[in-house]
Amino acid sequence: MPPHHRTLSSISLGGSSGDEDVAEQLDRLLEELPDVPVLVAAGPSGLYETGVADDIVAWAEDNTDRVSLIDLREATSEKPTAEEWALAFDEALSEN
Repeated sequence: MPPHHRTLSSISLGGSSGDEDVAEQLDRLLEELPDVPVLVAAGPSGLYETGVADDIVAWAEDNTDRVSLIDLREATSEKPTAEEWALAFDEALSEN
């Protein structure tokens, strides 16, 4: 692997078990990144374990000094297609 590439921690966002601390996982990931702005998109609740989308939003709101949020929890159906995701993301960007 070239010296400028690093392997970052993986996070499962509740996919491994229902009792994971999403904020702790995101904090750990953020610590591994250089001091750069981070964009987080919170998708429809149906894409995650129960409560994870809300945890992502709460974490982003707690880290506004470095993190920007695009909240798509209500922007698509609960199980969006790739096209629905892309359209919702594009619309959210256009609004901001």
